[in-house]
Amino acid sequence: MEENLSSPIEENNTITLERPALGFLMETARWGKLLAILGFIGLGLLVLMGFFYGALISAMVGDELGNIPASFSWIMGFAYLLIALLFFFPVLYLYRFSVKTQSSVRSKNTVELTQAFSNLKSVFKFFGIYTIVILAIYGLVFLGVLMGAAFMS
Repeated sequence: MEENLSSPIEENNTITLERPALGFLMETARWGKLLAILGFIGLGLLVLMGFFYGALISAMVGDELGNIPASFSWIMGFAYLLIALLFFFPVLYLYRFSVKTQSSVRSKNTVELTQAFSNLKSVFKFFGIYTIVILAIYGLVFLGVLMGAAFMS
């Protein structure tokens, strides 16, 4: 009754996709491509914000920045650039998935479809790891708040 889950697909197995499944894949690829292009645009805006953060803040607020050190704007600009770099990879993988899926469905190329799914796996892997890291940070912050509250009372 025990199954081998480490390798569920044997070497000689093939999967055939019917027209509705291919249609779903093409529609998914189109939406993925749109989201990837919008992601690249958003990343471009983040990079611009990173480079021009200090100038924008000083122009918007003016002399009211007297209490804020000048290095703060550089730190925030650098943070924008780091965020853009971090999210560049999942957007790139999503774009590659979309392009390779569309191409493979049109040409009926299973090797290219496998590469497309590899890129999709990378998108989900990134967001899975990202979610775990963010939840861990939230947990640490929550523990810090609890410990701080315990020491305050």
